[in-house]
Amino acid sequence: MNKTLIGIAVAVGMVIGLPLYLYVVNHLFYKGNDAKAVIPTYIQNSIELKVQIPEQNPFDLNKSLLTFEYSDYKSVLNKNGNGNLYLMKFYSSEYKKYFVARLFDYSKTFFLHLTMDKKDVFITVNQDDLNNTKYGSKTNPVPVFKYRGLTPLIHNDVNLDITEAEYQHNVTQYLTYYMSKEDFKKRFGK
Repeated sequence: MNKTLIGIAVAVGMVIGLPLYLYVVNHLFYKGNDAKAVIPTYIQNSIELKVQIPEQNPFDLNKSLLTFEYSDYKSVLNKNGNGNLYLMKFYSSEYKKYFVARLFDYSKTFFLHLTMDKKDVFITVNQDDLNNTKYGSKTNPVPVFKYRGLTPLIHNDVNLDITEAEYQHNVTQYLTYYMSKEDFKKRFGK
């Protein structure tokens, strides 16, 4: 009888205690920036620009015009500890600036490098970021969270254009978890 009660207590502890523990730890240590109030303003202050993605040149040792890379970011305490981040960095000759598309938890990136090469696309950028002289260099490119082709970017019957929901997710993850607390406070005063 005693072993049965201990077993039930352990089971209840695992079912209730572990999720409660994870919630408390996430709330205290992984809550990120308080971006909820500024996300709508950030999105409303964004504009679409037409740019041509440069040609991917495998012989460019500096990888200066177009690069693709995978990374990760800390969002919440979960089973793998982080989220996936896909970066597409490119130089726009139209705007004489570097841009970086940051795609958070985006699953359709496998053929993106084959599809974007020399394409005319619309990118969505925040006007404050675009006009900020700290952004636009190779080391600190202007953030992009949405792009779409002049015609849909299709590869193997998969549309690679960023949807509105994916755009909002990208902005939310960037402002909440990716942007440093110091930069967030400077920019939004919170």
